Amino acid sequence: MELKDYTSLLETPLNTLLKSLGNELKQVAKNRLIEYQTNEFKRNFFTKTLLHRSEPIKLTDFYLPLHIINQKDVLEYVEKPKKIPTENIEKLFKKSNYITLIGNAGSGKSTIVKYLFINAVETNFKIPIKVELRYLNEYKHSLKI
Repeated sequence: MELKDYTSLLETPLNTLLKSLGNELKQVAKNRLIEYQTNEFKRNFFTKTLLHRSEPIKLTDFYLPLHIINQKDVLEYVEKPKKIPTENIEKLFKKSNYITLIGNAGSGKSTIVKYLFINAVETNFKIPIKVELRYLNEYKHSLKI
């Protein structure tokens, strides 16, 4: 699938979300959300690596889906913790709406989030919104909705 085809994938869930708004406000919100989603998709779809520092390449050309494990298994020293696959965002979020990724620097946390963002768009699973916490260091308000 070409990159331009993803804009149409983004429109369906956004239309569902915006049904309750007035026509003018709906169009403004839709345009802004599609613009954000398209830009964020491009930022995640094309990425630089150690081997490709100057020219971004498709994440899907080099990414291999990882497995994550439940922190409870780590804290309880379970000998063989259950591996949770991450190649399908819908299955990953089936049991919980929240996942916290904890790992050492360079362990792939940002890359897995990029992959999940792309996977959400490709599979038409909800509307992904990525908030990078490092940019909220100076934010003085609540994130509760």
